[in-house]
Amino acid sequence: MAERNISSGSWTANQSNGFGTRFNLDQTGNGQLSGDATAFPLDGGDASHGTVDSSGSLVRGDRVQIVVDWNQGSRGKYVGSFDLSGRLFGNAFDLGNPQSQATWFSDKLF
Repeated sequence: MAERNISSGSWTANQSNGFGTRFNLDQTGNGQLSGDATAFPLDGGDASHGTVDSSGSLVRGDRVQIVVDWNQGSRGKYVGSFDLSGRLFGNAFDLGNPQSQATWFSDKLF
């Protein structure tokens, strides 16, 4: 199965915990991801910035994994799949506090 390209411009993961995460990604031919992310409260407020860890972030078939090193010291992991329409959806959690989780879906189709 060919890898989908999720690096065409920025997109946002709308999260069930009231946050959005805007991703700006670069994707290599083998599906590895790099780039940056900005998490922001959907109702306004201060944003957090992060760098995508390219060693743990990739697209494989219809599955996606993105690991973000946030500027305040935490590490977030986003895992997801493409639905039939091409929208990404999945779960996100804090690697240092795995019980802190949220579901998410992308604001655009791929």
